[in-house]
Amino acid sequence: MKVRKPRRLSPKFSEKYHFGWPEWTLLGIVIASVLTIIVSFSAAFIKTPSERAVADLDQIAREYYTDYLYPHITQDNQKPLAEIFETYAVTGFSPTYLRQLLNYDNGKNAKLAPLFAELGCDTNATNVRIKPVAPYGPEDFELHLLWKCSEADFNE
Repeated sequence: MKVRKPRRLSPKFSEKYHFGWPEWTLLGIVIASVLTIIVSFSAAFIKTPSERAVADLDQIAREYYTDYLYPHITQDNQKPLAEIFETYAVTGFSPTYLRQLLNYDNGKNAKLAPLFAELGCDTNATNVRIKPVAPYGPEDFELHLLWKCSEADFNE
């Protein structure tokens, strides 16, 4: 078997190229631009405290209705669902206050209280009104959030 000798590079490629100041400047501009683009895109994915509060209250209210309120209303009732929920379809159930939502289910949502406190939300005035909609299943409802917070503006 014949072993090949490695090819020798021509003399112009054998030397190592050293960057001068124009190349380093261009490289610095490219790196700074890439970092700026990465930071701007990642900032778009970070939620503000107000956005987190809206999402958290919405999630807590949905869990409250599907896990507690809906089963509680329908469990021992022999009437058809339409008859039970028609009275609430126009005005909704009585408001459920943030304080109640944070403390229901043995306080599993109590860890979110500092977020609402940071925004200056009054837990006795901020509330959710739940309105059932036909066909009155556990996922058939509308949420109306009423915010009473001093530090944030929730224009919805």
